[in-house]
Amino acid sequence: MVRLGDVCKIISGYAFKSEEFITDGVPVIRISNLDGETVNVDKNVCYSVEFLKNNDNFIVRKNDILMAMSGATVGKIGVYPNEYVALLNQRVCNLKPVEDKLNREYLNCYCQSDYFKSEILKNAFGCAQPNISVKQIADFEIKILDLKSQVSIANKLKNILCLIEKRKLQLHKLDELVKARFVDMFGNPVRNEKNWDTVLLQDVCDGIGDGLHGTPNYVETAEYPFINGNNLIGGKIVVTDTTKFVDEAEYGKYYIELSPNAILLSINGTLGKLALYRGEKIVLGKSACYCNLKSNMNRQFVYNLMQTESFLNFLEENSTRSTIKNVGLKAIRNFRMIIPPLELQWQFSVFVKQIDKSKLDIQKSLDKLETLKKALMQKYFG
Repeated sequence: MVRLGDVCKIISGYAFKSEEFITDGVPVIRISNLDGETVNVDKNVCYSVEFLKNNDNFIVRKNDILMAMSGATVGKIGVYPNEYVALLNQRVCNLKPVEDKLNREYLNCYCQSDYFKSEILKNAFGCAQPNISVKQIADFEIKILDLKSQVSIANKLKNILCLIEKRKLQLHKLDELVKARFVDMFGNPVRNEKNWDTVLLQDVCDGIGDGLHGTPNYVETAEYPFINGNNLIGGKIVVTDTTKFVDEAEYGKYYIELSPNAILLSINGTLGKLALYRGEKIVLGKSACYCNLKSNMNRQFVYNLMQTESFLNFLEENSTRSTIKNVGLKAIRNFRMIIPPLELQWQFSVFVKQIDKSKLDIQKSLDKLETLKKALMQKYFG
C-alpha cells in the first residue's frame, strides 16, 4: 500500500471567472459535467484559446480521470472521452498516474471502489459544504502491484463493468418497449386523440391524499420506515441508508389505510416517482401521495399511464413555481384520465407481465455481476 500522491499527480482546476465565459472557444469542465462515468461537455461554456498557451496544467486531454472536489457530488468521477482538449475549472481535479508506476485503467477502477468512496466521505463531510483537498486525496492509500498485474486486474473489472452496463441497458430498453406499447394501444392519455371515455382520477379512487406534514419522533432501531417521495424508486418502496424509522406508537398515530390496489406518487421535489403498494407497514411523509384505486380498476394500466411523458408534463404544469416543486392534491384529484375498454387494459397488463419475466431474468444476472464486482473491488482495493 502506498500514498496515492506518490504514484499519481493530482491537479486542481483554475478559478475561471464566469463572466468571462464565451460560446466559441475551449470547453470548461465544471463539476456539473461529471456524471460518475464520463464527462459531458457543454460547448456553450468555453474560455479563450489564448489561455492554453501558458497553462498546460489546466488542460484536459482524452482519457484524463476527473473528480469533483466539493458540493453534494464530491467524489464523483468522470473520464474525459474526447479527442479535443478542454480546460479544468476550480473544484475539479485531474488524477494523472505516474505511468511507470500506475496504470490509468487500474486507477479508474480504484476511484470506483468502496474504499475510495469511503475515504471521500470520511474526509469531505465535516462541514456544511462538503469539500476535499488535493492533499487529502494524495494521502489516500492504493495497493500497487506490477504494471502487468494492474492491467490484468483492470481488464477483468472493465469486462464486468461492461456487462453490467449492458444488463442495465437491456432493462432500460424493455421499459421503453412497455411505454411504446402503451402509447400504441391507448395514444396520448392527455390529448386523448382516440376519444376514449374519461373520468377524474378521484372518481376511480376510494381516497387520494398525502402523508404527515411534519416530523415524527424517530427511533434508531429499525421498525416502521418513514417514506417520502425519494423512496419511490422503479415501482417499489425502497428503504435507503438515509431512511428514518418510527416506533409502533408513532406508526399507530400516523397510520393511513392504503388499499391493496394503491399507487404511491411523489408530489414534492422530484415529481412523478412511482411505487405500487404491496402491503408494506410504512408511515407516509407529505411528499408521497397515495391513490387508493378502487378494486375494479386495472392498477397496471393506471401505473403506466402515470409513467407517460404526458402525465409528467401535467405534474410540471400544475406545480408551484418555487425552488422546490410541489403539486397540490386538488390537481391530482382533478386529473382527467382516459378509460379504454377493460379488455384492452387487461391485454396490456398481460404484455407487461411477460416483459417483467424477462426483466427478472436480466435483473438476476445483473445482481450476480454486481456481487462479483463488489467482491473483486474488495479483494483488489480493500
